[in-house]
Amino acid sequence: MGLGVAYEAVLLFTSLLAPYRFPIPYAVPIFDTPFVLVAIGGAYFCLERHRLRQDFHSAALGTVLWLAALLGVAHILTQPDYPGTEGVNPGVAPYFFFLSYLSGFAAIGLATHYGDRPFPLSDRARFWIAMGALGLSILLVLVVLQIRPLLPSLVMRPGRMTPFAIWAAGASNGLVAVWALWGARKKVLGKEQGLFAAPFLVATFIWLLGLTGFLIFPYRYAISWYLAGLARPFGVAVIFVGLLREQVWLYREARARQRDLESLHAAGQALVTSLDPEQIIDTITTRALEVSGADGAILFQLDAKTQTLRAVSRAGEIGYGPGFELPSGTSVAGLAVAGQRAVWTSNVLADDRIPLTPETREEASRQGLKAALSIPLLMERGKIFGTLSIYYRKEREFAETDIELLSAYGTQAAVAIENARAYAELQANLQRLQETQARLIQADKLKALGTLLSGMTHELNNPLSSILLSAQFLKQRRDLPDAVRRRLDAIEQECKRAARIIKDLLSFARRQPPERRRVNFNNAIKAALALQTPEFELNQIRVVTDLTPTLPEVLGDSNQLQQVFFNLFSNATHAMKSADGRRVLAVRSSLRGSEVRAEVDDAGPGIPPERLGRIFDPFFTTKPSGEGTGLGLSLSIGIVEAHGGRMEVENLPGSGARFTVTLPIGEKTEPVETPVIEPPTTASRRARILIVDDEEPLREILSEILGALGHEVENVATGRESIASLQRQAFDLVILDLRLPDIDGKEVWQWILSRDPDLSSRVVFITGDIMSTDTEEFLRTAERPVLTKPLSMEQVQRVVLEVMSEQPAR
Repeated sequence: MGLGVAYEAVLLFTSLLAPYRFPIPYAVPIFDTPFVLVAIGGAYFCLERHRLRQDFHSAALGTVLWLAALLGVAHILTQPDYPGTEGVNPGVAPYFFFLSYLSGFAAIGLATHYGDRPFPLSDRARFWIAMGALGLSILLVLVVLQIRPLLPSLVMRPGRMTPFAIWAAGASNGLVAVWALWGARKKVLGKEQGLFAAPFLVATFIWLLGLTGFLIFPYRYAISWYLAGLARPFGVAVIFVGLLREQVWLYREARARQRDLESLHAAGQALVTSLDPEQIIDTITTRALEVSGADGAILFQLDAKTQTLRAVSRAGEIGYGPGFELPSGTSVAGLAVAGQRAVWTSNVLADDRIPLTPETREEASRQGLKAALSIPLLMERGKIFGTLSIYYRKEREFAETDIELLSAYGTQAAVAIENARAYAELQANLQRLQETQARLIQADKLKALGTLLSGMTHELNNPLSSILLSAQFLKQRRDLPDAVRRRLDAIEQECKRAARIIKDLLSFARRQPPERRRVNFNNAIKAALALQTPEFELNQIRVVTDLTPTLPEVLGDSNQLQQVFFNLFSNATHAMKSADGRRVLAVRSSLRGSEVRAEVDDAGPGIPPERLGRIFDPFFTTKPSGEGTGLGLSLSIGIVEAHGGRMEVENLPGSGARFTVTLPIGEKTEPVETPVIEPPTTASRRARILIVDDEEPLREILSEILGALGHEVENVATGRESIASLQRQAFDLVILDLRLPDIDGKEVWQWILSRDPDLSSRVVFITGDIMSTDTEEFLRTAERPVLTKPLSMEQVQRVVLEVMSEQPAR
């Protein structure tokens, strides 16, 4: 700049350079050809630059440089002293010389003053703008040729510019040059300088220096003329270098952005490799260091109730450890949550905009924290998880790309957390659905089994009754050998065992609601434990109880609940019989909301996983053959579900199994009164008895038993035979089966009501079908005693005694 000022001063105040004029052949092509070529290259780069940026800067600079290059071509072609241009007026070329300068100043002025404005163009539009510049240059040539004769001459001998040329060129170019120079200065001094600020200022100064020197000493072939010619290509070259410099910078930025995107992609891939929330939280902070290059990273989770941030994960050398809490609105993390925007600072301790608690300031000072950047992690529906914060030990400014990069990673992190939460919720819903499906399948199995048992138990009860009655009847003989009596005892015991199994099957299949009474849940557990105590002692099993004493009472059937726990304790005892090591049965009760829960843990071998899903199936047992019926747990789950509860099983870590019984507390209900049956006190008398049953063995044994008691017995197999017998003679007692091969016992009962109402009070029904609701309704309406198969002598004698005791002697 000093050399330029000195050059202008020499021209203005001295005549040292006046004698030096050096006519050089083809001087103008030598100077203008580089100007034209570099201007065309710069114009092309600018228009290509516009493809990416779509700004007015690129479009204006490229278009006007293209125009300046065309005017430079016109300046070459209008020189008067070359063989190919003989006859051209010497006053034409200066117009294009000064217009090329004017175009250069205009290009810089437009780029510096209006370059930041968006100016989108298509490729077609850019092409037509270039063609417009070509047309404008041709138009300017034609205009110059037309108006030159009308205006004062621009040159005079010996090649000196006229005063008109000096003042016209100086005024027009000077105004545009000052405008361009002012714009370039603003760019250099502005906050967002850009890569073109300095080249624009330098190019404007070079052009202004060359043009001003020529206007001060306006002679062709003078030193000032040569410098003015050289200034144009040098100025365009400076702009061209700025363009190349920007391309290099863009390349570096593209490489840096590519590396950022690659690290962001790798971090995103790491976040989707797992759906475990804890693993994802740790991955977020670890990968944040790789993405940002920070010294430390912390993930804070927001507690919506207390509005505090708690550190849940940390990575790197510095930062607050897990569990550290920050109030919302303090530090960069608290401000990011409060404003739901990115917050950063070059020095967290020296920035007055960042409020810090004394604890936070002390910890930050101790660890040497300086720069910090925090972004909020926004979830769906406007919810916020917390913030991701990165920290540096050195002061640094954060560029827009830094914030965008961490924000993009934060978005991926928030999506990963949301996906993990959704997956966990889906898994929980799936587990509940599977449990519900299992209960529905179990219910369908029980329903199908109930239908099967309805018919099967009836068919079993008839032969079982005959066997049991026969064994008991034979045992009354006194002349039996001991061996025979022992065999009869065994038959009787096995029949009773079979009768209990059938009774359990009937109870299992009927699924009737239990009697509703207020029951102490813990007492039901204790009663079942007391019943099983001998087995515990025999098998050296230690019982550990933890029963919550303040449990509310539940609505249910105490006996049925005892049966449930007795079955569980019995199964646990069997499981631990063969187990080595300690034998401990742990029983716990607790209150969970509106439900009570009991957990029974054993120290046995556990349940094989492949059998866990079938453990409640009827007739399925893990016990050896002959040691179990497979009905205990089926009956138990049926009782629990009839109480509106749930029964679940799981294997314990290591060994052992856990059964869980959950029952609702329910609302208060009046207790059901159980009628008390007083035993008969009147002795039986001799009676005529009619037995109606289609099973011949059962009729025969009943006839023998009642005959042995002194009664006169007649038996028939069908309903019509019974009616014929009743018409033929009178009977003191009728034992009537409900299922008969022709007309059933209900029709016989209706005949008795219509023909002999007095006899209806001496009818006893016998049936093995207690599953049918029609049968239950009929027996309830008839209000007569019922002998339920399988029969025993004690049952038959008691019912006959009761009925005969109610009748007057005949």
